[in-house]
Amino acid sequence: MVESAAIGNAFAVLTDPVKRKRYDQFGLEAMQTTENYPAHGGRYYYASSFEGDLSAEELFNMFFHGTTYVRRGTQWQRFHTTQTHAHEADTRSTLMQALPLLLIISLSVLSSMFVSDPAYSLTRTSKYYYERRTTNLDVPYFVKENFVRNHGDSLQRIERQVEDEYILTVRTSCFRERNYKENMIWRAKHFKDISLETKARELRTPSCDTLNELYKLYNRH
Repeated sequence: MVESAAIGNAFAVLTDPVKRKRYDQFGLEAMQTTENYPAHGGRYYYASSFEGDLSAEELFNMFFHGTTYVRRGTQWQRFHTTQTHAHEADTRSTLMQALPLLLIISLSVLSSMFVSDPAYSLTRTSKYYYERRTTNLDVPYFVKENFVRNHGDSLQRIERQVEDEYILTVRTSCFRERNYKENMIWRAKHFKDISLETKARELRTPSCDTLNELYKLYNRH
């Protein structure tokens, strides 16, 4: 407790301009004197003026709990400014980090409100259940029950979109099939496996066959 009192008095000297001036003029002994005494031209200084400073608990709270002590006359008033500022900073930081996610969610909700469902699907689902075929290339596609009523005026445009999308899908599948077949042939040659090479060359590429048929139909029109 003696050490804590000494630390408290030292802190008081550092934070109180009057006490710091007295310490600079008269040194430590003037602060430790318990009785008043005359010095330097008859002026009196009292040790009691150094009493009533921060306790050990207040010092601990100041250094470890972010508490600030401000002197008002002979009393010390406590403020938790550090924790308050830190809490406000954490709140602002959390909000700033959440803003991009909130923006994405808002845009997604708005886009879903204004974007209507596609007129067709290349695969059958519970929503797109009714099958139709394009006039030129006989490509199958699936629509809703009210398709003709809602899209009858733009039927030709929709069927062109169906055929373009279908050809792109088949072309992509054809590329994958050919790439796989060529890799198998290369591997067989690398290991000099005649049997494996024969099987690789016999691999079918059905998407490429479909694509060739589509090109034939397209050229007829």
